[in-house]
Amino acid sequence: MQSHFVGLVLVDDEPPVNFYDIHAHILPGVDDGPATMEEAIQTIKVSSDQGVKSILATPHRRDVQEKLSIKDIRRLVNEINLNADQLHIDIVTKLGMENHLNSSLGEELDRGDSLTINGGIFVLVEMPYIAVINSEIMDALDDLMKRGYVPVIAHPERMEMFQSYPHHFRELVNEGMLSQITAGSLLGSFGRESKFFCEELLRLNLVHVISSDTHNFKGVRRPQLLEGYHAAGKLVGYEIATKLVSTNPRSILDNDSRFFERV
Repeated sequence: MQSHFVGLVLVDDEPPVNFYDIHAHILPGVDDGPATMEEAIQTIKVSSDQGVKSILATPHRRDVQEKLSIKDIRRLVNEINLNADQLHIDIVTKLGMENHLNSSLGEELDRGDSLTINGGIFVLVEMPYIAVINSEIMDALDDLMKRGYVPVIAHPERMEMFQSYPHHFRELVNEGMLSQITAGSLLGSFGRESKFFCEELLRLNLVHVISSDTHNFKGVRRPQLLEGYHAAGKLVGYEIATKLVSTNPRSILDNDSRFFERV
């Protein structure tokens, strides 16, 4: 497989060569992301301007199952890519899903009722918003891994169960699960506690990917990957920051199962 090493020359706020964003709510009218196709296109335009070459649409699993179908969201991705091509926006949208964790997720992934990241083995997982990790959570994660999937835990820095018990999160990473922090968390968009915990996870070498988790083209949930990249670079160095926004997420999108290098 082709190497994904990216050379880096820093000039003011210029991005490195090619960002890859694996968590973004950009499908119009599906969840709490953009309401219209126009807003969706504006959002990917902002991402493209920041250096993002490929962005993963990750609608909430619940919203898709309650309101739409997999066929519907595939159609929306195709429409976004068609619009981007016509408007000469240099970005490709791919399809995934932000999957709330429960006992049925593994079976639904096997059936194709829930989606992995770009059809590969990696699965973006949203943990329950509860205070303490329990046996049901562990059983569901174990089931995913036994089925051959690799959980990518979304925004752990915002989860009370990890803020209160960080050793539990370390154990999950040590078992082979991956972590995706949100760029906005590094910038304080979700409060001081999330920011400090996010920085601590970076220092402890427990982060694999930084993503935008964008929901719109403006406001606190706008694309902030470039800003997050610089925040991480100042904290842990730009070589590591580049892996987190470029090398690692590209390998996930490419389903490179020989991976996974923690940085």
